[in-house]
Amino acid sequence: METTGSISNYAPPASHNPQVVRVVLSDIQMSFGSMVMFILKWMFASIPAFIVMAVIMSIIFGILGVMFGGALAGLAAALGS
Repeated sequence: METTGSISNYAPPASHNPQVVRVVLSDIQMSFGSMVMFILKWMFASIPAFIVMAVIMSIIFGILGVMFGGALAGLAAALGS
């Protein structure tokens, strides 16, 4: 993967006077095959994050179901469902 770019007017910060250096990326040259591989790797890397989020949400909704499930069942019985 080859990338090119330029940084104009860059001055490294002095040690006694630190400053914020802004960099603007103007272009990335990447072949189509490299881009496809990058997207596939990104997609496969997101699968474990999705699994972790699903487990966390299941726990949260399980706790909420235990807390409010009885109240909703009582409401349904009161309405005659």
